[in-house]
Amino acid sequence: MLERRRRLKTFVTNLPLAILSLLIAGALWFYVVSGQVIEVNLDLPIKPVVPDGFTVVSYTPEVVTLYIKAKKRQIMILQNSHIEVKVDRGIKPGKKKIPLDEAHVKFPIIAGNLEFRVMGRAEMTLDVDSLVEKKVKVVLSNGLRATPDSVLVIGPARYLKNLTSVLTDSVPVKGNYTTISLGGKLIKVIPSVVKVVP
Repeated sequence: MLERRRRLKTFVTNLPLAILSLLIAGALWFYVVSGQVIEVNLDLPIKPVVPDGFTVVSYTPEVVTLYIKAKKRQIMILQNSHIEVKVDRGIKPGKKKIPLDEAHVKFPIIAGNLEFRVMGRAEMTLDVDSLVEKKVKVVLSNGLRATPDSVLVIGPARYLKNLTSVLTDSVPVKGNYTTISLGGKLIKVIPSVVKVVP
């Protein structure tokens, strides 16, 4: 009985060390296996990143095929991420072509350094505009008004240039809240919900 207790105590005492050893062995195995250099073609989502004060109206392509030579673990990281194309600070509103090269293409930092080549068209075409903010009135029908009675809209200058008022998304009903949205993702409205009052 005493011997059994001693063995159980020894087992319990050594259990954390055994578990830690297994975890370290598993991590080392994964590091060695995923450290093999492989070559693959990957289709990755791509998006432009413009300097402050600008916004992207449209761009192509949205997905790019890359030939990548890297460690297996780097490829695993890339498969669930997107890549960014940095746009120079000297940009002006209008259409622009950006080369998809090492100077402009940015991978997630966690992926580390890797060797890549664009398969197909090696440039991105984008339409850029100045990002502006403008305060406009909320207009309702049937003698109703909104609280607040004006909202801030943020978006491309070309879309907001002639905008002086906005309408609600649904028919306003006294005492209810209603939403305001413009241009999908391109134009942000703050606040996007207003209360209808008599």
